[in-house]
Amino acid sequence: MKMKMLKSEFKVVEKFSSILGLKNQTDGSVPLYKKDKNGYQATKPDGYYFYDGVIFILDAKKENAKFQNQLFDYMELEKHQDIIGFQYNGKDLNVYVRNGKKGKFKLLHEEKELQNHTYYKEKYFKNSKENNEELINRFAKQLANAFREAKIDKQMTVPFIGIVMLAYKYSNTKKKHRV
Repeated sequence: MKMKMLKSEFKVVEKFSSILGLKNQTDGSVPLYKKDKNGYQATKPDGYYFYDGVIFILDAKKENAKFQNQLFDYMELEKHQDIIGFQYNGKDLNVYVRNGKKGKFKLLHEEKELQNHTYYKEKYFKNSKENNEELINRFAKQLANAFREAKIDKQMTVPFIGIVMLAYKYSNTKKKHRV
């Protein structure tokens, strides 16, 4: 009798990204968040996706494994307003939403099958819009602070930040108007 191989966490994330229809912005090995409390706090989500003003966060486990509630740490630490969080192990799916109020997460009992990102955007965040000016300002401040903390000469950083922001703006515009 042949035993079925359970999917690894990597394969579960791959499947999730494919169904969601967005590119994962992390590989789960780099902390995306800074801890804001003492003790253990998860800072490395397995999946981080952005679409038109909504952040999608994934806490994945290998197939059939139990969840450890790391998702709530990620959702608490995320500064963006409109967040949808997923616990997914290839079989079980729990979907949580935070719509504006920090620390208030609602389990969406009716969501038992993973859908494309546009489904969640339209159903739960219809009025959320990407604000490029706000994003660019926030990212420029983050870059400037990182350069300042690294004690890099300001004359060297200004052109770099400008180029990065232009590339970011151009790449978003290009994707939205692709034929």
